[in-house]
Amino acid sequence: MFTSAGFVTPIKRYKMAKIIKPELILCTITSAFDGLPRTGLLPLSETEIFARVNEQHTWFGPRNYLELHTEFLQVVPYIVLRYGSQVAVYERTKKGTEARLHNLFSLGFGGHVQISDAVLHNDILDTRATIAAATRREMEEESIHAAILQKEDIGLILLDDEEVSRHHAGLLELWTVASPEIDTPDAAINNCRFMELHDAVVELERFESWSKAVISHLAKAYGR
Repeated sequence: MFTSAGFVTPIKRYKMAKIIKPELILCTITSAFDGLPRTGLLPLSETEIFARVNEQHTWFGPRNYLELHTEFLQVVPYIVLRYGSQVAVYERTKKGTEARLHNLFSLGFGGHVQISDAVLHNDILDTRATIAAATRREMEEESIHAAILQKEDIGLILLDDEEVSRHHAGLLELWTVASPEIDTPDAAINNCRFMELHDAVVELERFESWSKAVISHLAKAYGR
């Protein structure tokens, strides 16, 4: 592809496409969370969460806008894999889309809910089914094929400690797996392995802020 300025690289074409046709992702109006503290993991039930994250409060907005404005929060499923007193952890590489999290440790799998994940019933968005579809897609893309014994909805992650957190709300699920074996070819994930929760507590400062909040909670419930 050529312009008056010369050859346009694939990266430039990608950036131009994002400007012309921005990525649309699920978000919810920030006021839906009024009355809730933005202090970390809130142990809310699935019913309590989706009383706020529902078709009345959500829409698919352009990501480049949502990253700059706080009247909406991007809704992100955050999946933690547990085996006994261990959890799967990894390092976020520079191949990941969120540059502000590069080189930090994480125990959350998942990502943004895209408009292609949308599930409609009678032309009305089914928020729960849409987020579930996004979760399946993300785990498939990351090639996470562990045998799942149990899935638990743990709560909502709300933080106001840094720029990334101020634009996102995390829906935390804990998946108990049959064995501590995990591998993924995803280039955005490095050194993926299971770690004892008490070791994660020791290494806490190396983790992203959402993971810090989750580790503290899980260590009390499942740590040795």
